[in-house]
Amino acid sequence: MINEQTIQNLIDEKLSGTDVFLVEFRVKTDNKIRVFIDSERGITIDDCVALSRHIEGNLDREQEDFGLDVSSAGLDLPLRVPRQFKKNVGRTVHVIMNDGIEIKGKLTEATDEDFQVLPEIKKKKKASTLRQAQCPTAKIMETDEIQPVSINYIDQKSTKIVLIF
Repeated sequence: MINEQTIQNLIDEKLSGTDVFLVEFRVKTDNKIRVFIDSERGITIDDCVALSRHIEGNLDREQEDFGLDVSSAGLDLPLRVPRQFKKNVGRTVHVIMNDGIEIKGKLTEATDEDFQVLPEIKKKKKASTLRQAQCPTAKIMETDEIQPVSINYIDQKSTKIVLIF
């Protein structure tokens, strides 16, 4: 089986000094290698080809056969590393916490330790018809200001970008 540390070293060697960063890689027991990369500017096919050629050129298929797939992290995959969170500040995210609680809102900040989400709150009806009939001057005042929720990376199960069309 192909050594994961060897793959890690090859990825680090190629990406060092570039704006491209590793999101995740896996080496399966059948020597299928999957690498996901990202950058602040987005990933091009040339970025994927360059890394793929570097990895493939430093492994010997005669010694051990393998499959290799290098691609961008993509919007359908969860955010994995702090750099992805930082890149996506300002976007709407859907967070599933380890305890099952779900939070949907705007990603407002990200550090190396945690990130903050300003939860979306569904608008409440201002007053029910019955309440207005009983007291026509009754108003519901919203005095609670919504505050961002700080989430440690280890406390979240997954965080995905919400695509808004």
